Amino acid sequence: MNRVYFESLCNIIDFDGSANRYQKLLKYLHERPFVYSIPNDINRAVDGLELRQQLLLGKMSDEGCSVLEMMIALADRCETHIMHDDEYGNRTHVWFWDMVMNLGLIKETDDTYNHIHVERCVTKFLNRDFKRNGSGSLFKTRRKDIDMREIEIWYQMSLYLEDY
Repeated sequence: MNRVYFESLCNIIDFDGSANRYQKLLKYLHERPFVYSIPNDINRAVDGLELRQQLLLGKMSDEGCSVLEMMIALADRCETHIMHDDEYGNRTHVWFWDMVMNLGLIKETDDTYNHIHVERCVTKFLNRDFKRNGSGSLFKTRRKDIDMREIEIWYQMSLYLEDY
């Protein structure tokens, strides 16, 4: 994808210059394909591709959805479909950076970026090799009766928001 498109993605989740401090991480997430093993997670990939189509004004590419596109689209869907509240304004960036934190990547600013750590964390998430409570994934829960590794990302998010 071109630079303008990448900047458009970053603008959606930027808060107080945060995206500028995480360019290496965001580029990695943008280059890493989103793969899934739970069938309904195809919906997250579709959301990412729809976001791309929206930002590129209908122009599409043959490339699959990236992890970054999926995460931003999910954060946007979380805000617009579930958590929207005029009192707080648009909090898409909040949901996105919560996911970054839950993945264990919040310390990966450009100054401290560790490619091996980032790759390990993202691979763990994509392979669903995270903890039962979702620790190491996009979302975690306090519930003990749920194995987050076995449910689709949308329901993981719902459980996370219940605990929020």
